Amino acid sequence: MRPADKRAPSAISLVFAGAMFCPLVLLVPVAASAGANLKKLPSVFLAAVLFHAAVAATLGVIVYYWLSLPFLKTLPILSGLSAFAAFAGFHLLRGLCKEKAD
Repeated sequence: MRPADKRAPSAISLVFAGAMFCPLVLLVPVAASAGANLKKLPSVFLAAVLFHAAVAATLGVIVYYWLSLPFLKTLPILSGLSAFAAFAGFHLLRGLCKEKAD
């Protein structure tokens, strides 16, 4: 068996992870200053948060599968998360269309 590769020190990993998440913190203020239409955000905020949380959880399960979760245990989890993401996305789009029609 091949020996495991050496990992970077945890301080370097944390700095890199922080640098990757910095654009997310700046996304809304930069989008607002660039003229993005964020007026409808408060009315569909809960649906948007639920949809994006479901997508993030799906990505988390995929990473967990990649690290250690067996395939047959991953499928039911992903099935449930996918159904929830579809449901939340449907309600988000329905709310946006309803506001557009008003």
